[in-house]
Amino acid sequence: MAPEVFDITNTTVTDRADIYGFGVMMWEMLAAQRPWHGFTHLQIAVSVAVLRMRLPLQNITGTTCPVKLRSLIWSCWEPDPARRPAAAEVVKTLALVQEVRAWEEEVLGCVYVRAGITLGFKKPSGRQRVAAMNRKR
Repeated sequence: MAPEVFDITNTTVTDRADIYGFGVMMWEMLAAQRPWHGFTHLQIAVSVAVLRMRLPLQNITGTTCPVKLRSLIWSCWEPDPARRPAAAEVVKTLALVQEVRAWEEEVLGCVYVRAGITLGFKKPSGRQRVAAMNRKR
């Protein structure tokens, strides 16, 4: 839960609390771990609301989590709800990350496949390699 949910003096919780939760879910998918595993509900509340602790992003590699996605997750965890991105901004950023990833797979993958280098993602199909090479001409 977002830090403001644990604040007893806070009388309003906005949709930005959901953005915080979305950041936690993205972390959970990328890390393939339960968030705050082994913590009690009270420990999580104190850690998030009082100590302002966040889940560790350093364990998630660059091939799994591009810098732009890592930045998005971190911005979803802003302590001030007003500073968290709106849902539309989250969607735009995710679309951009997806486009960049597709471009890397299609274009860079072809270059590295010809050089015999593996980048850690699936190799493009023969049709994708031919299309990328034709675009380069």
